[in-house]
Amino acid sequence: MARLLIMSGAAQAQAIELKPGVIRLGRNLENDYFLNDLSVSGEHCEIVFQNDSVRVRDLDSTNGTWINGQSILESELRPGQSLQLGHVELVLEDVPPIIAIPSLPFVQHIVSHHVLPDGYPACINHATRHATLHCTHCNKLFCNACVHKLRRIRGQTLICCPSCSSQCVSSAWSVDMKRKRKSFFGAMLSNVKKHLKRLHGD
Repeated sequence: MARLLIMSGAAQAQAIELKPGVIRLGRNLENDYFLNDLSVSGEHCEIVFQNDSVRVRDLDSTNGTWINGQSILESELRPGQSLQLGHVELVLEDVPPIIAIPSLPFVQHIVSHHVLPDGYPACINHATRHATLHCTHCNKLFCNACVHKLRRIRGQTLICCPSCSSQCVSSAWSVDMKRKRKSFFGAMLSNVKKHLKRLHGD
């Protein structure tokens, strides 16, 4: 399964799931996917998804259809490439299929090149920064400045790996820091409550 991530325009941060067959995109409501942008033609282009291949066909649009900055009439769109329809930019992303596999013990190899003095690994790109996030697919470790963030409409921000575009989650360092912060503030709150009780008792 594959999908197109909308990177700019009115529908930014939404995704178009690609199913086998033809999907038509444009500003008319009759299209399979409606793009509400004046720079997009009524019937702008169509996406043909079959045999794990994605092809884009321009439908004589006013502003043209572009792949990685090149104007096309019909061309294959590969994962990671940019598709431009007017002012709307989309990027093809491969979504790995969900396969049910029995749970087996395994050693997860976290990719990092450097360990900081406190014992936690550093960001793969910044040797002096803690790795606050790790990729669930390639297991590389990054700091907050390295990852890509996609803001979903009325939803949680999606944090993506800069290497493979898979989802990133909090690293062990980040989880431990949150736990310590919570314990610290919990202890402070407990001390404040005891102090107030003593004052109230006086």
